[in-house]
Amino acid sequence: MNFTPCNRYILIEEVDLRSEGEEDKVCVLVPDDYKVEPLYGCYRVLDFSEDCNIGVLVDDNIVVQNSMIETLDIEGGQHMIVLENYVVGVYYEEETNV
Repeated sequence: MNFTPCNRYILIEEVDLRSEGEEDKVCVLVPDDYKVEPLYGCYRVLDFSEDCNIGVLVDDNIVVQNSMIETLDIEGGQHMIVLENYVVGVYYEEETNV
């Protein structure tokens, strides 16, 4: 099923930027069911509405405040969307010249 965002929404998916072999480090003892969520996350743009004005393209990595992401459950599929106002920046990986 295809989903096309409207009204300045951006369709996104989460990007894992951790290096291979990098693990989360535990510094404080907390209950097993407690999950620490970072304030911001990096997401890949899958699609965006035609009226978006921030200049992102499909496959761009954007930085978004995690609490502003909405998850839609439609016919058994999940879609993550965010309003363009909550995009705080575009993330570009540095290119290495060898």
